[in-house]
Amino acid sequence: MKIKSLSLAAAAAFTLCGAAQAATGNLVANGGFESSPAIYVAGTQPAPGVSVGAGYWLTNGGNPVGLSSDAHTGSFSASLTCAQLCAANLFGNSSENGGLTLDPANIGTSPTLTFWVKGSPGDTGNLNYDLRYLSAGGGILGQSAIVTNTNTYATWTQLSISAGVIPVGTAAVFFEANYALGPVGPQPGGAVFVGGGYKIDDITLLGTVAAVPEPGTIALMLAGLGVVGTVARRRAA
Repeated sequence: MKIKSLSLAAAAAFTLCGAAQAATGNLVANGGFESSPAIYVAGTQPAPGVSVGAGYWLTNGGNPVGLSSDAHTGSFSASLTCAQLCAANLFGNSSENGGLTLDPANIGTSPTLTFWVKGSPGDTGNLNYDLRYLSAGGGILGQSAIVTNTNTYATWTQLSISAGVIPVGTAAVFFEANYALGPVGPQPGGAVFVGGGYKIDDITLLGTVAAVPEPGTIALMLAGLGVVGTVARRRAA
């Protein structure tokens, strides 16, 4: 019974150590759009001296996403607006645009992406967003449902999505949001459609990352191993 109890104690020490190695960290770089430069137009090269891992976001060239001083926190948010019959796209790859590499501990976890939004779709617009898990070659290994949102948010409101379990082979997390707008202004028949737009801020994807075990956990594990080893030697003798 003593040996069994000591073995269980050692196993518990291993378990505690493993638990200490699991921590949460943001898998999205510059989700608050505070780092400069925050946004690049797709197809352009980073400015001189700016690394690929600077944490910038990309936007399509036709309707670039800008920065707004109306922010949930900090000084800036991303503003998705455009003229009629168009879409303003904001997207980022955690590896290519954030310089973030998934830790092996990420695989098998189910992180949730949250972000804050403020604005209005207008009469003909909507906000679409989704989250994807990408392979090293850019293939989609997993994807959340594409959410089409036509709600009006007069104040900053938090939204969340999940793409489920991060599959084996995932090299990057990809988030995309776009504001699509139809015709605005006077229409045949006398109707007048009003445009809108959305602001996005504080994008956060919490996932498991490696962490150093606490000293107390390491001491507990070593103590358990030492006791089990001593008992084993005495039994052998």
